[in-house]
Amino acid sequence: MSVAAPASSIVSFCATSKAVGRSKARIGLVDRSGAVLLFTDVDLTAGTLDAQSGLTSRSIAARGGGWWRVTVAANCATGASDPKIRIAALDATGAASYLGSGTAALSVCEVQARVQTGYDLFVRSDASGNALGASGGAAWVTVPIAVGGGFAYAEARFRGTFKAVASSGLNWDVTATLEVRNA
Repeated sequence: MSVAAPASSIVSFCATSKAVGRSKARIGLVDRSGAVLLFTDVDLTAGTLDAQSGLTSRSIAARGGGWWRVTVAANCATGASDPKIRIAALDATGAASYLGSGTAALSVCEVQARVQTGYDLFVRSDASGNALGASGGAAWVTVPIAVGGGFAYAEARFRGTFKAVASSGLNWDVTATLEVRNA
């Protein structure tokens, strides 16, 4: 899976996986040169991280029912091609191997990637990745604001760096300074 990322940027990505016959996986990023795999090995039965190479960070979190979310970050370096996320099943010796039956595999339910910029809150966007502002521009976006047990929609724009902390149930607690108009 390719990730559109500028040269020398940090790419964060996660994959939620489960052991199905194979208990170990290698989750990584092939850098922009196409020659270097930055990775972590993970034991999807024990929920542990094993060997790693070239990552700036990595973590694992239980998602329930044997599913594990592995999150890693790596510098995508320079080169002519987009970096690519790679998920490989590992055999008993720890080598990447796709040999086996459908019962000796891995299940993957999600893969996400983003370039770390410091302004990474989700906003609705068009097919080109431009924010869908209330007036068609990229600065102001329509956001739901909690009001009296429901939501009202207002125009807002970010006024600084945000802080986001993962919480249970695929939710995030986000703190950010917004400028709001027409609220």
